[in-house]
Amino acid sequence: MPQIKQNKIIFISYFPNPVNGQSEFSQALYSHINNINETALLTKVELQSKGVSKLLKFIYAIFVVLFSRHILSIYVSPPSGWGRIPFCFLSIFIRLRNAKVVVHHHTSRGIIVATPVWEAIYFKILGKNALHIFLCESVARNFSQRFKSVKNYKVMSNA
Repeated sequence: MPQIKQNKIIFISYFPNPVNGQSEFSQALYSHINNINETALLTKVELQSKGVSKLLKFIYAIFVVLFSRHILSIYVSPPSGWGRIPFCFLSIFIRLRNAKVVVHHHTSRGIIVATPVWEAIYFKILGKNALHIFLCESVARNFSQRFKSVKNYKVMSNA
């Protein structure tokens, strides 16, 4: 008898279209896990990069996080620029679910120009146990020097 998939992995990121390194990597990771995974349901929440639809997609992501049952983990790719504002609210709801969180940083912009508010998001809201993934060693090093309390990070190039 086939096993019923109950646990859920939620991907909240940018996916093609448009095609760029972040969207291609997110799609490749989603597809890879979907192919090897036999025990969890995968849910994809596609974020948008412009306009009103961007805000609506964040609201949709909040509803998915709030009302999904049996969340095993949440993969999230934080935006840079003004997208960080709705991401703050999304982060609160992610933390409330007490799931494993993987935060994949596809740009160093959010780390280099981080403000105290943004720093609070990384640690107070998402928690010290979130796994942070960086594209290169120099960004990971910059992050670990700035945010000394976070020890859980890895480097994974999308090249």
